[in-house]
Amino acid sequence: MPGPSRSRSRRVLSVGLVGLAATSPLLAAPADPVAAATTPVPTAYVAAERDGTLTPVDLTTLTVGEPVGTSAFPNGVAVTPDGSTAYVTARAAGRVNVVDLVTNQPVDTIDVGRQPVGIAITPDGTTALVSDIADDTLTPIDLATGAVGTPLPTDRYPIATAVTPDGAVAYTANLVAGTVTPFDLADATPGPSIAVGSGPTDLAVTPDGATLLVVDGTDDTVTPIDVATGVAGDAVPVGAGASDVAISPDGDVALVSGRDAGTLTPLELTTMTTAPAIPAGPTPGEVAIDPAGELALVSNRGAGTVTPVDLSTGDAGPPLAVGDTPAGIAITPDQAPVARLAVTEVEPSGVAHLDASASSVAHGTVDRYVWDFGDGTPTRTTESARTTHAYPPGTYTVTLRAVSSAGTSTARVFTGRTMSRNGGPSAETTLTLRVDVGAVPTAPPRVATPRFTG
Repeated sequence: MPGPSRSRSRRVLSVGLVGLAATSPLLAAPADPVAAATTPVPTAYVAAERDGTLTPVDLTTLTVGEPVGTSAFPNGVAVTPDGSTAYVTARAAGRVNVVDLVTNQPVDTIDVGRQPVGIAITPDGTTALVSDIADDTLTPIDLATGAVGTPLPTDRYPIATAVTPDGAVAYTANLVAGTVTPFDLADATPGPSIAVGSGPTDLAVTPDGATLLVVDGTDDTVTPIDVATGVAGDAVPVGAGASDVAISPDGDVALVSGRDAGTLTPLELTTMTTAPAIPAGPTPGEVAIDPAGELALVSNRGAGTVTPVDLSTGDAGPPLAVGDTPAGIAITPDQAPVARLAVTEVEPSGVAHLDASASSVAHGTVDRYVWDFGDGTPTRTTESARTTHAYPPGTYTVTLRAVSSAGTSTARVFTGRTMSRNGGPSAETTLTLRVDVGAVPTAPPRVATPRFTG
């Protein structure tokens, strides 16, 4: 069977330009994040426990790259929001390995506990949170310094961790205790544990931050927890040997791997009902969804492979060899486009010609442009980088928002462990257009580009 398709196509007057800047600065960004090009192409990173490696899989070509050596028994993987660095828990070594994803080289190790397994990186990229199944702790790591913070006590056997999209709360799934423990990250304190099933194995948070999903590998269920109240809802039966969960970037569907069933079970989150299961290879374990929401990658622990699944068709592609006993998977986040806007001409009738073709993105393409013409008319979305709009005399603020082929724009999408879409203010820019009917052009066109600070 051929692999999944990786196509990401989607469906004379006086002119004065002032205020040529983004509506808000991009925090901690270079002068031009696209020109910097520090992140690799969209890539999944798969930890292979028995080989002691981290293996890249190019998601555009579905080819496997050169593995990177790690400490013994790598398990959990998380990637920083800018896509530059992976952090990998090494269970047998009591360490977290730091891997530079630009050079594909290990750069550091951080000692943390006795058996670290779960890991999540906060949405702001400042902190990694590591759960340890031997110490029953959740430990923060300052990613700027590598300093390890004070371990926080959890219930027994915290096998997985996740963080809310606002970065306010972390959770651990405590396998032996049958609970989930919430942690207020502002003051580093645990809240009351939430009873949920017999053996919770994994967690994910909906992109709106409203619901925590908990997989139970003993009961073969998924239980929703209301983040605001901490109240658990009704458990939903899923495939046999329920193991891991990933949520689509649009927040509509969760995919739950069934180790014994050999399937992925889609869970419709608006109704909390399951759809027909998708074959996903032998012993499917961890699952990750790409930022476009088009492809899932599932680790097959017993086979030493990962299986790609085309989410538009439900078809599984040929398995890819990634090393002995693949475990954690993380996919590099899609980055925000950089919007640029120019007025190339204004006709005597007042029709302005607007050009956003200088907009750019690190990977993929800019495939949608959202125009607010500033005159009270409805916004317009186009696939073309050029459009026109008729203005009466006056002064207008024109706003352009660019959207990447993976769906990334100004908003961030985060579902618990690794950023999916690292949106930001660089995707939007404004210019001020002054239209004086009957006047002669007094200045050549100028381009509005975002202003970056940091």
